[in-house]
Amino acid sequence: MPVSEAYSACVLSCPDMCAYVVTVENGRVVRVRGDPRHPYTLGRCCPKGYPHVLRTYHQHRLRHPLSRNETGNFVRIAWDEALDETAEWMREAKKRYGPQSVGIYSGSGNDGMPPRLAARFANAFGCRMMPGIVEICFEGPYEGARSNVGPFPPHELSDCVDSQCIVIWGTDKFESSLHTKQVIQQAIDRGAKLIVMDPRRTPHAKMADTYTTIRPGTDAALALGIANEIIRRDLYDHDFVNKHVLGFEEYRTRVAEYDKERVSEITWVEPDTIEKIAVAFATHGPALIATAPAGMNHYTNGTWAARTVHSLLADGVEEPCLRQNASGHSETSWSEAWATG
Repeated sequence: MPVSEAYSACVLSCPDMCAYVVTVENGRVVRVRGDPRHPYTLGRCCPKGYPHVLRTYHQHRLRHPLSRNETGNFVRIAWDEALDETAEWMREAKKRYGPQSVGIYSGSGNDGMPPRLAARFANAFGCRMMPGIVEICFEGPYEGARSNVGPFPPHELSDCVDSQCIVIWGTDKFESSLHTKQVIQQAIDRGAKLIVMDPRRTPHAKMADTYTTIRPGTDAALALGIANEIIRRDLYDHDFVNKHVLGFEEYRTRVAEYDKERVSEITWVEPDTIEKIAVAFATHGPALIATAPAGMNHYTNGTWAARTVHSLLADGVEEPCLRQNASGHSETSWSEAWATG
């Protein structure tokens, strides 16, 4: 019974792309596991990764193109027929209405290379590419962050180990982000304080130095309240603000409207807890805020919530990690970050 191993990666609704060791028996995948040589995967898969084998061979998995017939039902057609039909529709739309009349949509189940190849195809055709993860999750908070600091690359995950205060805001890094979980634990083992804000009592909440629930949709108000405490107590880094922050006086004026008593009424977070979070975050740097592109951003004020939370990094980080803006210069700018509600 021939057995072999191959190396691959997971791209299931997640940008992490965990490295896999795939066991193949008689031409059939029988097992996947994390690649122990990969510095982040370290031989583990998440709960979505292990069932890849079951999904791959499930009897109801869609394996062939389907076309709706005159009765409204879907029937199987050949791949050549499906490709020719799609190409003809695209040619006709481009001819009659222009290339922008065509939209290419990539669902959130495909991450990694497929949407990148689809984006390249859309660029060549001259039409729009609409990644499925954008409108429901990512784009709101990412635009909020980009409004503050411009285009920015992600952190090297291992840098987080040096954090002295870790804030987990509205995301479950313990169960849904194995890689981040590892570095957070290493930072805690080295003495970092852990602060968790989440409506649910997650595993990290049980480990936290400070944990609070929060009224869903009020994250921006909590961030403004924390900023108010930091500025009111004069705990922010004056040198950093003077050199790298635009619009600070307007920001100071705005957050002054959000004293801890008012914020407590809005968010259901106790005033003493707001004060405790602000002091810990501002005095135990370098600090880290771990959020997610979903969760607290799934509200009409999601982009502003992301901007407001992100603005705290200029208030409370003793040794801020500067990002490169569009001109290539490292700078933090949130000149309009105070305009949140």
